[in-house]
Amino acid sequence: MVYLSLKGLGAPTQFSNELLYFAFQRHPRAFNVTTVMPTAIISDPSTCHPQQISVRRRLEAFDPKKLHWSVAVPSAFSKRSSIRDHARRRCREAFRTELRLAGWDSDGRRIPGGGSSGREQKFDLEGALKLTVKHPAGLTMTGEQLRENAGWMVKKLISMQREQNDRQPKGKYAHNRRSHDQRASNDAGEARPSGPVLRKVALKR
Repeated sequence: MVYLSLKGLGAPTQFSNELLYFAFQRHPRAFNVTTVMPTAIISDPSTCHPQQISVRRRLEAFDPKKLHWSVAVPSAFSKRSSIRDHARRRCREAFRTELRLAGWDSDGRRIPGGGSSGREQKFDLEGALKLTVKHPAGLTMTGEQLRENAGWMVKKLISMQREQNDRQPKGKYAHNRRSHDQRASNDAGEARPSGPVLRKVALKR
């Protein structure tokens, strides 16, 4: 049995409102809160999976300068996969819509002209975000409630990004800081052993 350890990634910032749980990492690596277990298993060299090369190439091409996000619906939400898939699609579309209304595309890139908001943003959104639909509140959520909760998280992302940008050094120290951030970003984009550790655990009989 293979387990995924998040040691070395740093604890994600967690939020919660009436319909959704949020786990956010400001500076993610290739393995982050949005990584699903099959990806971790397939990328393990000892598994010899036929899709291992393509998965590892995707991990190596990871871009830490964009917004990575996913929606999870736990099995406790419903025994029927069709109901879980429907809830996942609704949540995904609501979050994508709120991003677009605020002036960003689904990757967190600024939309020229500001998109639906009419205001062009000054920065891109970055990080890894996992949205989990709550049970049982998610079973009866209306479209308006879902949009409201997704919009709350978008505003939270914008606020955190703006605070981070405001803390960036200016003047003669800015160049050194940018060089440091670039090196950190390059390190974060590589699937290195210092990230999540895949380890096999022998089950006791």
